[in-house]
Amino acid sequence: MKPETLLLIGRIEGELEDLGRVVERAARFLKQALQSGEKAYWAAIALHLHGFYSGVERIFLGVTQFGAREKRLNGPTPLYPPPHGLLGRGEGDQYIFGGSRAPSA
Repeated sequence: MKPETLLLIGRIEGELEDLGRVVERAARFLKQALQSGEKAYWAAIALHLHGFYSGVERIFLGVTQFGAREKRLNGPTPLYPPPHGLLGRGEGDQYIFGGSRAPSA
């Protein structure tokens, strides 16, 4: 298998582990929200749902960009960050998983 493919697989596996932790924490907050009725728990659940969505989005974006680089996908490749800007910019204006670098001008 190509190193780029192995790198993508590793990134997806890491993202899936993170998503599992997000789901576990959200479930814990849900249990506490139902028992206590505290509104703060619902806010925490909403934040974790957003985190889950962001993680799934990073996976899809990474796969799409990988496919475009490998010439396996047709159509435009998303070269924009998602509105919340969680992805970092990689080489060649490509966004990468969980990067922390600011976009270059």
